[in-house]
Amino acid sequence: TQQLRQIEVADLSVCPLSYCGTVFSGPTVEATFVLVYQLFGPTYPGGYDKEKKAYLLHYPGLSFLFPLPDDVAAQYTEGNDLPLEFADGTTPLATRLLVYHGTDHRGSTLASLPPVSHYFEEVSVRPEKDLYFHHRKRRIAFGDHVQEVLSQVGPPSQRFGKVVDKMKIHAAGVGSSEGMNCVDYFFNYFPMGIDVLFDGCAHTVKKVVLHTNIPGHFDFNQYAKCNFRIKIQSP
Repeated sequence: TQQLRQIEVADLSVCPLSYCGTVFSGPTVEATFVLVYQLFGPTYPGGYDKEKKAYLLHYPGLSFLFPLPDDVAAQYTEGNDLPLEFADGTTPLATRLLVYHGTDHRGSTLASLPPVSHYFEEVSVRPEKDLYFHHRKRRIAFGDHVQEVLSQVGPPSQRFGKVVDKMKIHAAGVGSSEGMNCVDYFFNYFPMGIDVLFDGCAHTVKKVVLHTNIPGHFDFNQYAKCNFRIKIQSP
């Protein structure tokens, strides 16, 4: 679904963060155990995470990671409170912060979407026929006019004219919609993850682009991921 599950701040010394107007980390402020505990208040005892080699202090939707030297870590097991100061006089320093939905970072859950949200709704695609949007119960059919598309899914996020290939004048059998006076155009629906291409002369649907929002693509995060299913008819 590409919904946000967890945020990890990997270096608290770089990113200035504050709570209730008080900065607790950044280039000039160290997120010490004492400062975090004083600012966020008392909470349930944390525990040592062997995989991360750090002591985790938990708050609702929030966990601080305090790396511990091996000789110090051996003194703590699940449920032990971390001391405000080590034997050598140093204080534990948080180096990472986990932000999530739920009560534990290991079992973080997805936040519920509003009932009216159409995010990641199922879309049934029938090649050369139509697309059906299950949640909103709307349909776009190939050959639909602009007015029909607008009445089904509303106005687009953006209108974009297709780039004209100026060499088409030399091609044989160029149709009227591909002539120099008829330029095809797209309706871009970013929240739906689709682009609808209209014939420049007839103003009817001739193609629909479905976006999967793959990380690394130059369009990443501009479109929502389209949850489509293509139905192939048996011969």
